[in-house]
Amino acid sequence: MAKLIEMKSPYGLGKSRTRSTNGANGRCNLERNVISVMSMTGGAGKTSLVVNLGRTLAQQERRAFLIDTAPHGLLPFHLGAAETGPGQLCDLSEAGSGTLRAMNLDIASAYSHSADHMWMKKVILQETDPSEYVLIDINTAPLWLTRQILQLSQYVLIPLMPDMSTLLSIPCIEDCLDGFSTPGMDRPSYYAVLNQFDSEIAFHRRVEAEAKAHLGSRLIPVTLSRDARMSCSLPQERNWMERYPASPLVQDYRRLSLWMQRLLEGPAREVADL
Repeated sequence: MAKLIEMKSPYGLGKSRTRSTNGANGRCNLERNVISVMSMTGGAGKTSLVVNLGRTLAQQERRAFLIDTAPHGLLPFHLGAAETGPGQLCDLSEAGSGTLRAMNLDIASAYSHSADHMWMKKVILQETDPSEYVLIDINTAPLWLTRQILQLSQYVLIPLMPDMSTLLSIPCIEDCLDGFSTPGMDRPSYYAVLNQFDSEIAFHRRVEAEAKAHLGSRLIPVTLSRDARMSCSLPQERNWMERYPASPLVQDYRRLSLWMQRLLEGPAREVADL
């Protein structure tokens, strides 16, 4: 099996920016479960991951609040919102489930507060409550905002496609997080998940093996299957998870959601049981 192609770190070959050994250095305690989602390459399925994970949480009678950092991002539309815009909040909860809300950040108004290092914290505290899971789709966000989000996040979730771009980017994940993190603060803890994975395809298995070798326990022991019906379902229709409850991908998202809940709420030993 071919080895990963080693890419040069911006801090020098094999070197990363010096970090504090204190894992909690600079982290903000919001009393919220905040997960930010970002990708190393384009087309990794970042927004669909946020949408489907939020929808799964709601189906499991949890409370989910989804944030798209792009003022006109499509995240709320994927959930069936009729319209959206900067700062607009959409309640997309369905009967018989938990709550599901989504909003696009009002970046234009935020620029006047770009020197305010507490801006994103104030947004989350104002719009959410402690019982909600906050999932943030980091989508074309300015660096100052990305740094605030990472500082507030318990974990970063990184979707990986089983393709050549992933093979090239895996060695650079921690360097990228270093570059996005506030100088002098620890990089946030992160986990990666393989998206649109097909175990019958040899190259997909190769990417999985390389990711396991490089990331170890940082690779979530759940893969997200491919299901073309997800991308073909219109947001205004009954959501695809309800239409195809037996889909392997629906089951994958349920397992991923439970894994994440146990990571945030339960003993570490329970996480490994999934």
